[in-house]
Amino acid sequence: MTNPKFDLLFGEKQRTPEEEITQFHMDVAASIQKVTETVVLRLTRDLAKRTREKNLCMAGGVALNCVANGKILKDGSFEKIWVQPAAGDAGGSLGAALADYYINNKKERPRSTKFDKMRGSYLGPEFSRKSIKDALVSLGAIFEEYDEEELIDKTAKALSEDQAIGWFQGRMEFGPRALGGRSI
Repeated sequence: MTNPKFDLLFGEKQRTPEEEITQFHMDVAASIQKVTETVVLRLTRDLAKRTREKNLCMAGGVALNCVANGKILKDGSFEKIWVQPAAGDAGGSLGAALADYYINNKKERPRSTKFDKMRGSYLGPEFSRKSIKDALVSLGAIFEEYDEEELIDKTAKALSEDQAIGWFQGRMEFGPRALGGRSI
């Protein structure tokens, strides 16, 4: 995500995926995060002052920066923040599809006092335990089944031992971030 000008400015070439992350890389990442937070807070404070709105709705790649969003909320310029979970191009296509539906079908968009009409962006299908098991069996996969408590214990142990895990539960999320239903 950098270019030769960045390399020249900071005196170090772009790291390849195979190379180790050094203190330099961590320092640059931390600095970029700090500058992002500073800029976002300046923008949101100015926006709150100019509009006198109490709620903030955000979209776009930077809007998915959870640390910056936490600082916006802690800042107190806005009482509530809502970030469109599919804040990139996919969200734009969803918005376009919804706009087309309501405008071209002359449908009135429902108004709701509920905070999150997208219900956390869990818009995709959900698969039953049986359908998952049937698929695994049909593929000849080697697997074990656990009850919820045992699954959580085994997952926590694997994570504490720096092992990778795959998690698949509930409805699929819509958007570029894993929200807990589909995670590795």
